[in-house]
Amino acid sequence: VPPKAHVCLCHGAAAAHLILRSDDADARLVDWGAAGVDYAAWDLARALHDDCEDLPELSDRRAFVQEYLATLHDEPPSPTKVNALVNDIQYFTICDNYLRGFLLVERAHAAAKDVDAADLLSRAAMRLR
Repeated sequence: VPPKAHVCLCHGAAAAHLILRSDDADARLVDWGAAGVDYAAWDLARALHDDCEDLPELSDRRAFVQEYLATLHDEPPSPTKVNALVNDIQYFTICDNYLRGFLLVERAHAAAKDVDAADLLSRAAMRLR
């Protein structure tokens, strides 16, 4: 685990389809059933690539982190803080991809005689590449 990774209350399943936006551009994250104490960077890593097969470009991740920290602390973050969180997110993205990849392999093994096994293994391969 990154030495200065921040632990806090996390959503646990954040994804784009769980963000509700109002007419005044405020956003609310819904469905807090998986919430708990965890590493903030792990929660952000899952949120950044949960709805897509590929991780967003580094520049997009950096812009997201910069806006996230500015909103969280109500001031522009230093480049050092942005870089630290981007690095932590990358670390946890790798961990999350391995976890999800191996879970998909396990599901494929359980469904070995099912036609979905090949699809599950294909998705696992994308996570583990």
